[in-house]
Amino acid sequence: EVREYVEEISRRAGYCYKRITETDGLSSTKPEGGFHFLPKIERLDRFRDDQEFALELLKEKGVLVVPGSFFGPVGASHFRETFLPPMEVLEEAHNLIEEFMRRLAK
Repeated sequence: EVREYVEEISRRAGYCYKRITETDGLSSTKPEGGFHFLPKIERLDRFRDDQEFALELLKEKGVLVVPGSFFGPVGASHFRETFLPPMEVLEEAHNLIEEFMRRLAK
């Protein structure tokens, strides 16, 4: 049971990593443990900071992420994402994040 859970979380982490690295304007290192990772916002020029980015993503798309700067200066220009939700939720969230980032590219 624990092994299956670990495998499922690993699958979700891999999915989120793939979606982030395929989304123009975002980048990330591969998560190696835990339940969260910190994608980098490459297109932050339209926002004051990562907090404004997270707020606009929430307002426009209903996707909640935590600004990376909440975890100290090293997290600036990043956001924290968790890969604990069910796969359907992660798929929907990443579709919405991708739409949001495409709009920023215009």
